Amino acid sequence: LDAALSERLSLLARPRAPLRRVALLLEVSGHAALLLPLLAVLFALQAGGPEARLLCLRLFAGQLFDLLLIGCLKAVFRRGRPGRNHAADMTATVAVDHYSFPSGHASKCGMMLCLLHFSACLRLPALLWLLAVPASRVLLGRHFPLDVACGFAIGCLEALLMWPYLPGLELSARLIGLLAAAIGRS
Repeated sequence: LDAALSERLSLLARPRAPLRRVALLLEVSGHAALLLPLLAVLFALQAGGPEARLLCLRLFAGQLFDLLLIGCLKAVFRRGRPGRNHAADMTATVAVDHYSFPSGHASKCGMMLCLLHFSACLRLPALLWLLAVPASRVLLGRHFPLDVACGFAIGCLEALLMWPYLPGLELSARLIGLLAAAIGRS
């Protein structure tokens, strides 16, 4: 059932289909190679005040944790990608990312959705993007639907497990002060 559904959905974004370009853009926008530097820059620019910086710090920590966990899970499960995956247009992948289960894009999105919700920062555009990125993984034939569903659930679980241990505003202000002092000395 998982393979049959993957096959049917990936036909919607087959090569040269208009939806494929949108799905590829979503794929790139949800990649850690873009998200981690973006969060670091937003943090460094002090955009949005202390609460926004704290959110960037939490999302950054979550991204790092997610990369480690999903990389380990992919190495353990080693599920191959669907037959409709066109490896030629896969961008910025690493060796562990030759595997399909669980979807790292989906886990990142699930984790970010929950952290944004816990921080009372979830807005409609972010919600739509956080749901569209995982869907693009199935449309592009990168993952089976179960890979994406499990990845999203793992991301939500990561957020639930991390939330109590992520720095609060007071600790974050001290860390930011230490980082700023260290940067100022160099």
